[in-house]
Order: sequence, then C-alpha cells, then structure tokens
Amino acid sequence: MIKNIFMVIVSLVIAYSLWLFYTEDNGMVKGILKLDSLPNSVSNIECESWAITDVMTTCSFTIGPLEFNKLLTGWSFKEENGVGSAYKYSKLGKDFLIDKAYVAYPKEFKHGGSVSVVVDKSRKFVMAELYIE
Repeated sequence: MIKNIFMVIVSLVIAYSLWLFYTEDNGMVKGILKLDSLPNSVSNIECESWAITDVMTTCSFTIGPLEFNKLLTGWSFKEENGVGSAYKYSKLGKDFLIDKAYVAYPKEFKHGGSVSVVVDKSRKFVMAELYIE
C-alpha cells in the first residue's frame, strides 16, 4: 500500500516537472512578445535567458506562416529589412536567413532596451529577443 502511494506521488512529481518544463518556454515567448496566448501553430520552442546587470532572453520557434502577424500585436513594432543569419542572435533552433526584422523600444524599460522579432522569407522560422538594460 505505501509502495503504491509512493509510486503515485513520484508519478505526479514527474508529470508536474514535465509540464513545468514544457510551459516554461511558452511563458517566455508570451512574456517577450507581451501576449496573453500564443497562436496554436507555435511549436519547437527553445529559449535561453541571461541576467547579470541586464536581461537578455532569446527564443527560437516555428509558426504557421498565416499566424505570424499575431506575434506582432503586443508591442508597437517597426518593420526593417533583415540581414544575415538568425544565429547572430543565438544558436537556438534552426538557423535561417533573416528576411524581416521587427523592433520595438518599449517606454516601460526605464533604462532602455528593445524587443525584436526576426523571421525568414517563408514566415515560418522565428527568433524573438528581449533586451532590458
């Protein structure tokens, strides 16, 4: 009986840990882009975050091209032509040639910072970055 209870508890802890691991990256992308929820087609999320005196969080993911514009609703982004490889941001996910870059400089970041989203020509491969000074 005690062995069964122990196994149930261990199973629940493992399930919770897996759920937390899965949803952590989703939460990071939502936080970077200031979205309440992510489009359904977002997948293959990989994130990394650094914070010493500044905060730098980068996430790479894929999205259904028709849903890409939903990522740009949280901030007032300005569109720029992209240049180079996505790996200039981070070595996460699949490397791709940047077709467009979208950058915002939120006033909420009192000491400066930016939010950027870069995407390939197909609008499938995305890298999002949050930088706060």
